[in-house]
Amino acid sequence: DVTGAYIKNYQIVIVKDSSLTSLESLKDKVVVAESGSAGETAAKADQYLSVGYKPVESQTEALLQVKSGAADACVIDFVMAKSLVGNK
Repeated sequence: DVTGAYIKNYQIVIVKDSSLTSLESLKDKVVVAESGSAGETAAKADQYLSVGYKPVESQTEALLQVKSGAADACVIDFVMAKSLVGNK
């Protein structure tokens, strides 16, 4: 037996600087995502995010780089972001 879908997950972009309000505003900015993840696939596929993309070891590291200012944005799973960042 197989259940129906019980969770909806997707990739989101997290920024610290509130002036970064669109994907286009992230062109030439440092964008990180976990190497081998769906976030990396999304970042590499986007014309703006891919310009400054750099892989990191984990989604947690990606968030920490944004928090510290080492990266301008990260691309991670919505579910992961919600559990670590909340509704901020």
